[in-house]
Amino acid sequence: MADFKEHLLTIISHGTLSISIALGIKLGIFDELANFSEENPATAERIAEQLDLKPRYVFEWLSAMVCGDIIEADKEGKKFWISETKREFISGSKEPIFALNVLIPILGEEHENVAKVFKKDGPPSMTFHSNPHMQEVGHVVVTAKHGNIKKYLLSDYLPKLGVREKLEEGIDVLDVGCGVGMQVLELAHLFPKSRFIGFDLSDKSIEQALKHKNEKGLENVEFLCMDAKEFKLEWDGKFDLIISFDAYIHMVHPEQALEETYRVLKSGGLFALTTLDGTDDNSYDERKSKNLLATLTYNMGLYQRKPEEDLNKAVNRKKVWTRWPSGLSLCTPKGEDSIPEVEI
Repeated sequence: MADFKEHLLTIISHGTLSISIALGIKLGIFDELANFSEENPATAERIAEQLDLKPRYVFEWLSAMVCGDIIEADKEGKKFWISETKREFISGSKEPIFALNVLIPILGEEHENVAKVFKKDGPPSMTFHSNPHMQEVGHVVVTAKHGNIKKYLLSDYLPKLGVREKLEEGIDVLDVGCGVGMQVLELAHLFPKSRFIGFDLSDKSIEQALKHKNEKGLENVEFLCMDAKEFKLEWDGKFDLIISFDAYIHMVHPEQALEETYRVLKSGGLFALTTLDGTDDNSYDERKSKNLLATLTYNMGLYQRKPEEDLNKAVNRKKVWTRWPSGLSLCTPKGEDSIPEVEI
């Protein structure tokens, strides 16, 4: 019983810690603290002065981060810094898993809405992305992800696709559910002879993608706001390569989107679906094998759109949607009954 009470206290403590981390990201405290070191530590008063904040609140926040083992403090608990080993994770572009803390306060805002979705007579699914704060949150997460995209795109992702030479020669590429366009913009920059189109259901994301395109001065990429359940008719057999990152799993109509994907893919073309390592719907095993990741995945799933279609009902394919694969999945348009998995 004592161990379980300790476990419950850990849950509450880490929950509040996550919210405070999100606050620190929002207020820029981590980035300001990164300017200091163990040899030249910061005080709460110094941080507060730089960011125009109240010293007492900054001190409480810094103390919470120390007790949560996020930052360091001297023996008197009055001077603070980020250790060298953690600096790149929690300041600047930030590690994606750290940046995801900004989502937790938004989940709290949606608490009442998800309770309504549980009801039989309630809404069919969550519309989490309609939250007015999601654009701000999305910017933080996307910025964090972009660092990883640039790091692994050439060294890991493209070699596994085996399409680099074709991209250098010039092919047509589609990014389904492109968000703010970070992947397709990077590809367009790297391969100026290829032609890229990215589309997303979110008009705000496309607005950001167009802004980034103009800032980079790219002429070989186009962005559209549209629904994945119906691609443009004139795209029939147009694309040599179709890519997608964590998009299909959030779709209300993934079967229609998959059917459209294969309609616009050239014969012999490649569809590369990248998604997070998900759950197997067996919590008994996952409590041991995936524990924290499975807990996060199931809880986050409550706040995501749920497909209105049967994921096991294949469109010209057998059991494609039985379970979301981990890592990178590749498939060709015809003659395959399942998606082979490739870890990235």
